[in-house]
Amino acid sequence: MVKIIYIILQKPLDKRVGLCYNDGTEYGIARNALHVKMIYIAQKGVSAMVQAMIVWGIIFAAAVVAEIVTFQLVTIWFAAGALGAFIAAALGAPVYVQAIIFTVLSALLLVVTRPILKNLKVRNVLPTNADGEVGKLAVVTEDIDNTGDTGRVKIGGVNWRARSSADEHIEKGTSVRVTAIEGTTAFVVKETL
Repeated sequence: MVKIIYIILQKPLDKRVGLCYNDGTEYGIARNALHVKMIYIAQKGVSAMVQAMIVWGIIFAAAVVAEIVTFQLVTIWFAAGALGAFIAAALGAPVYVQAIIFTVLSALLLVVTRPILKNLKVRNVLPTNADGEVGKLAVVTEDIDNTGDTGRVKIGGVNWRARSSADEHIEKGTSVRVTAIEGTTAFVVKETL
C-alpha cells in the first residue's frame, strides 16, 4: 500500500521540512526539497518509474532491431524518441510527459532528417541486359494491338511481349525499333525507311 507523504514546514524560513504520513505518524526530517522528492519516490515506489523505463527500453530495442533488419530509415526516429522518453522516465517525468517527448522527438527527427538522408542515399541503378535492347531493330511476330493486349516481337532471336509506343496497330512482319523495355514488355515504334 502506498502511503501519502505530507510536507510540513518547520518554520517559514527554515529549509528543513518535516514529513508525516497521511495517518499522522511522523516520517522524519528532510534536508531539502530534492530529499523530499527522493523520499516521496521511495514511498511511492520505484516500480512505476522502472516499468516506464522498461517499456521505453523495449520500444527502443524493437525500433533499433527493425531498423537493422530493414535498413530503410523507417524506425530509427522512433528509437530516438523512445530513448528520449526513457531518459525522461529515468528522471521521474510523468507518463504523459514521456509520451509527449516520444511523439515530438520522433516527429521532429522524421520531418527534419528524412529528406536529408533520402538525398544522401546512394542510387546506383545498374543497367540490365534488357536495357541493352533499347534502340535495336525487331520484327513483329504477332500483330501488336494495345487495345486487344496482343503483340510479340523478336529482338536478336528472343521473343518479347510487345506494345506500341505510339498506340497504333502494327502488322505481323513489320520492322520496328525498340523504344523502351518495362519488365518483360518491349515498347516499339514502326521503323521508317
